[in-house]
Amino acid sequence: MARGGGVWVLAVMLWALAGCDKDDDGGKSKSREAESRNDKAAPAVPPAPKVEGAWTGRWQSASHKGHGGGLDCVAKQTGPDAWTATFTAEFGRTKAYTIPLEGKRDGDAVRFGGEVDIGKEKGEGKFTWTGKATATEFSGTYEGGGDKGTFSMQRKQEEKAKE
Repeated sequence: MARGGGVWVLAVMLWALAGCDKDDDGGKSKSREAESRNDKAAPAVPPAPKVEGAWTGRWQSASHKGHGGGLDCVAKQTGPDAWTATFTAEFGRTKAYTIPLEGKRDGDAVRFGGEVDIGKEKGEGKFTWTGKATATEFSGTYEGGGDKGTFSMQRKQEEKAKE
């Protein structure tokens, strides 16, 4: 008899528990709550900042005090996360280098980094660099050619007028 009574108590407990998740509306309120949660749109992700266009600013050596100069860049998008950039730097003379950029979105910025060999015949060799671009600023660090330092650029005025 104890065995049969135990089964009966277990059956009553399971029946009671099965009814616990239902409200007066037959459990419909929980599904409405779930639907309500699903109807709430996820916060909109802002578009990636526009990297393409003309930038202007300066580079500054950290290795050689007082060494720095003007820096311009024209970036052209070549793929979803890829650009080519032509940097024109002033350092005793003006030189232009076109390099590939690959970036990854990070919040309201695109982060770049890499290594580029700008030519042994020019005496510059390999450079490693990191940087980020927002809607208004393109900045970063570089190291190579016996130097290391920073660069910082803003959109050129004619680019700002287009936006």
